[in-house]
Amino acid sequence: MSSRSRVLYVQHAGLPGGSATSLLITLKALDRQRFDPVVAVRSDALRVIRLYEADGFSVIRYTDIGFWNHTTGGHTHAFDQRCWRDCGRAAMNWAKNGRAILDLVDRVKPDLVHLNSVVLVSSAAALQRAGVPYVWHVREHPPSSGLRTRIIRRFLRVDPERVVFISAADRAAWTGAEDSNVLHNYVAEDAFQQASRNDARDKLSLSQNDSVVVYVGGLSKIKGILPLARALPAMHRAVPNLKVLMPASTYQPPNDLSSRIMRSALRFTGAGTVGQRAEVLLSKESLPTICYRAPFQEQLQLMYAAADLLVFPATRPHFGRPIIEAAAAGVPAVASSLAGTSELIDHGITGVLVSPNDSKALATAAIELLRNPERMRQMGQMARTNARLKFSAATAVDSLMVLYDQVRRSVVHRAV
Repeated sequence: MSSRSRVLYVQHAGLPGGSATSLLITLKALDRQRFDPVVAVRSDALRVIRLYEADGFSVIRYTDIGFWNHTTGGHTHAFDQRCWRDCGRAAMNWAKNGRAILDLVDRVKPDLVHLNSVVLVSSAAALQRAGVPYVWHVREHPPSSGLRTRIIRRFLRVDPERVVFISAADRAAWTGAEDSNVLHNYVAEDAFQQASRNDARDKLSLSQNDSVVVYVGGLSKIKGILPLARALPAMHRAVPNLKVLMPASTYQPPNDLSSRIMRSALRFTGAGTVGQRAEVLLSKESLPTICYRAPFQEQLQLMYAAADLLVFPATRPHFGRPIIEAAAAGVPAVASSLAGTSELIDHGITGVLVSPNDSKALATAAIELLRNPERMRQMGQMARTNARLKFSAATAVDSLMVLYDQVRRSVVHRAV
């Protein structure tokens, strides 16, 4: 082996969300004396490209590497035409996607490939067949035990020691293979550098006497916007000085013809899209005056610094990055008791877990904490200490680099 290993990171996301941010934190913590990172990003993902280039990382654009839709947001049933459409596309493009990742490997000539999502399953299959060293980072919880999950599970089980799950719950749900790795998502070291609470509130035009809650989930159904919107009126009645910071929660629906027709049709039937339903709920009572709704933001440290409490009322199992980001800033959380999320919070110590989709329980837990600032402060301190131990990038990336070395040694051993 050479003294410095080239690692090709394949990033599928088109926007700088959770997976892109997690990868950037990984790259920053990487030992550059030992590893030379190259990031492959979709050609149309301009904001993601700029995200990595701004920190001086080498970026290669690709066009042909496909992925099999996101697996956390929901699933389609066998009687849903979208199921057959998605499966058909995956089958038709499987071989092409495999050739594309191998062409990229031939171009970059890495010592190891890091696939940054479970949806890159066709790439994983091609690397497996070609004997290319790889690490497969699974950041999503399976939505069901349906066809897509069963097919992906088959490939995850080929080389389980090369797979990294971000929670034990995800590992159990996907494969149950205990020889696979669990490495929780982590936060950058600067997340622990607490900004002044008073300064943060001044910059956000908040009073020092406000009870400030932050929700980082936009208008996403799985992040819990609907149960939160239903809980907020009761929270405000009980805590009159309540203010709610809501980044990425402005309503900006797609403007293409089919989306406009769908929104009109759903409104006519009385149902509405998630965004439409959230807009109605957030317009009720006093909510427009207490909810600080803003567009998507990549930097949330100021909001965490200003907050007393994070709410994360997710409706489906997945890793709640806002929980660990807030914890690093000393902010406890009230969150749904779901697989994955429950690994991030010590109930009653670093936060409170409540039943998912239970607006009353969410409101009750948040009110109890907001009315007891000293207990909330102590929870925040414990959350920060816990985040240092479990979610620090420095420690986690050390473990990841050890895995890189193990995978490369394993491939050399097999070749011999």
